[in-house]
Amino acid sequence: MKYIRAQAGATAKKTVPTNLARKLEIEPETALRRATAKFERRFRQVETLARERGIGRDLDDLEDLWEEVKRAENRVYDETAN
Repeated sequence: MKYIRAQAGATAKKTVPTNLARKLEIEPETALRRATAKFERRFRQVETLARERGIGRDLDDLEDLWEEVKRAENRVYDETAN
C-alpha cells in the first residue's frame, strides 16, 4: 500500500508542474530542455572544480561545490539583470 501511495505522489509531483507550465503558456518540453541544460552546465562546473581542487567522491564536499556553482551562476544572473 505504501508503494501505491508513493507512486501516486510521484505522479502528482510530475503532473502539477506540467499543468502549471501549460497554464502559464510555457512549453513543457522547452522548459525541460532548459532545466536539463542548466543541470548539465552546473554538473560540468562541479566536475571541473573538484578536479582542480583534488576533491574526490565525498558527498559533503561535492554538495558544497554544487552550492558554490549555483551561487556564482545566480550572481552573474543578478548582475546582468540590473
